[in-house]
Amino acid sequence: MAPDPTTIIASMKAIGGVLGQFQDTPLKSAVIELQGHLITLQNIAMELQGELAESQRRVRDLEGQLAAKSTDPRAGLAIHNGVWWRGNPSNQVGPDGPLCPTCLDDGKGERILQKDPSNPQYAKCHVCRNNYKAWPDVDIGPGIYGVAKRSPWLDPSY
Repeated sequence: MAPDPTTIIASMKAIGGVLGQFQDTPLKSAVIELQGHLITLQNIAMELQGELAESQRRVRDLEGQLAAKSTDPRAGLAIHNGVWWRGNPSNQVGPDGPLCPTCLDDGKGERILQKDPSNPQYAKCHVCRNNYKAWPDVDIGPGIYGVAKRSPWLDPSY
């Protein structure tokens, strides 16, 4: 650890006082040169301490970001219509979702929901067997007598 700058200045003044008693010019020149090198080394040490402090701050920030990512399974996900998506939601099943919120909350990982063939508004998880209305805006078309096909098992608002 580098000494305090005030201690170095006090030491240099003491050396200067001692040198005043000597008449040997080469010795005075060597001590003055040494003092110059000490000042240069002190400046380098202070710069390195600043760089070290900045590096330590960056490491703490990166460790915090890493800890947040590893503890939060929803990092980078957005919820839309009650299901999780990585990026922007779409009308298609793909690697970006929809992801099962139940499995994600229970720590079972990211499970991609599959479209329900009987109702294109819904997606089903094949792990926890839950159904989610992932695409409420999809037109399911007319059923018998012009009534939309709906199922009391799939649509809680039925």
